[in-house]
Amino acid sequence: MSMILGFFTLAAMIFGAWNALLIVFARGQRRRAFRRLGYSVLALVGSVMGLVSAQDREARQAGFTDSSDRRYAERAGIADPSEWALVREEKKAEMAREAAQAADERAQREASEKREAATIKANEESEAQTRKAEEERAKEVACRNDLTCWGEKASVVASVYCPDSIERLAKYDAEWVDGIFEPKFSHYRWRDKDRGVVTMIGDKVRFQNGFGAWMRMTYECDVDPSTDRVLDVRVLEGRL
Repeated sequence: MSMILGFFTLAAMIFGAWNALLIVFARGQRRRAFRRLGYSVLALVGSVMGLVSAQDREARQAGFTDSSDRRYAERAGIADPSEWALVREEKKAEMAREAAQAADERAQREASEKREAATIKANEESEAQTRKAEEERAKEVACRNDLTCWGEKASVVASVYCPDSIERLAKYDAEWVDGIFEPKFSHYRWRDKDRGVVTMIGDKVRFQNGFGAWMRMTYECDVDPSTDRVLDVRVLEGRL
């Protein structure tokens, strides 16, 4: 059957080629040649489809899945369909193993790339934090050498920790006379620049004496802004 269809296909091709030549060189026969060429094309398509179908049927009868499967077996030099079935399954298994290995390698590569990206990101963040810390330290050093900057930090520490220490110096009672928005410390100076100690100075407190009279006092509070510690306090009678 395949041989007959093969001859029919060849005949359709030859007939179609002949009519194509007539279309080009025989002007008087072009109309009929066009029609015959159309018939030959239809015949060629039908014969090819029939040939493929016949080859598939013969291959299945021989024990193969289709004509393509049979051709693959012939290329491998195998004529026995049972033997080819084993080889085919082995090839499929090998392809599956290769696909699984490729997928595993791809997954490992992607995981490695993610780890590398995470490492790079972590290093960049660490470097950024290091730079920021160095910048902060540089600012801290610059501020510590500047009385205005360091004095402002000392003022914050003094406003929180110095009042209680100053009040404890009163023999009887103490009373603050500063306003709500008025700072208790209006002046400051270096006490020990090398150690970063600043003396905060103010006069917004009154101490009561043994006779019940109130006296304005000037007070000094030595603070270390780097440790938020009060190092010493002193009071003198009178105002600034």
